Amino acid sequence: MNGGISILGISVSFLFPLFFSLIGYTIYGISNFLSLSSLSIFIVLSTLLSFVGSLFDSVLGETLENRGYLSKYGVNFFAALFSFLIALAIVLR
Repeated sequence: MNGGISILGISVSFLFPLFFSLIGYTIYGISNFLSLSSLSIFIVLSTLLSFVGSLFDSVLGETLENRGYLSKYGVNFFAALFSFLIALAIVLR
């Protein structure tokens, strides 16, 4: 079965992006001397957009993939596109 939401899944889909955002900042941010405000924006946006993309992936998996309208690759594509469009809207505002 594809899609669906659980407490464990929600927790992991929030904590892993947070963890990888911190690693990304450690690798990239320190070497480029980003300010603390840039750090906060980077971590919050990357964590939240990953989390939203994960939830959108679950919804698409449950509603469209299980019914045969999208493949798992289509679901992944549209979830990533959705997160990208939100990020683009934030950056361009």
